[in-house]
Amino acid sequence: MTITGNIEDGTENRVFNDLVERFVVPSIRGNTPRRADPAIQLRLTALLEEVRTGPSRIDTGVEGRMIPSVLPKGRRVPFRNQP
Repeated sequence: MTITGNIEDGTENRVFNDLVERFVVPSIRGNTPRRADPAIQLRLTALLEEVRTGPSRIDTGVEGRMIPSVLPKGRRVPFRNQP
């Protein structure tokens, strides 16, 4: 799992661990049935739209590789053994 993010307050490890513990581990275990809740889906849709259409929250000076994007972050360089 990879995450692209810009967490500048020193809590990146806590945020990442919380995501893994709350969402990734339970989804892999599969021992909790998923409930379809239309209210939650509507709230999620509204929040995603708010983020998508709202002002950018990215500060100036942030490296381009730290900005989430579906585009490649750089040019692929094949692995080569070094002598």
